[in-house]
Amino acid sequence: MAEQEDDNIEGWVDEIDLLTTNEVAELENHICPLQMMLIKIQKLSFKIILLMTILLPAWKQTLNDLGKPIKMIPHDVVT
Repeated sequence: MAEQEDDNIEGWVDEIDLLTTNEVAELENHICPLQMMLIKIQKLSFKIILLMTILLPAWKQTLNDLGKPIKMIPHDVVT
């Protein structure tokens, strides 16, 4: 019990532990499309970074033409 109290120093609560089995299954079904979209975005970001010789200069030029700041998609972020 003391370990659980130490783990909850900042008041964070894992609300999934408070859900029933059916509620967890429903939540996972609702989250699945979002997870798939994020996976596709991650794969796209890797392809953009890996194809720097063609896509990256064209991307930077397009941003310059539009007067937008050049921003890179973080691709090595631990999730």
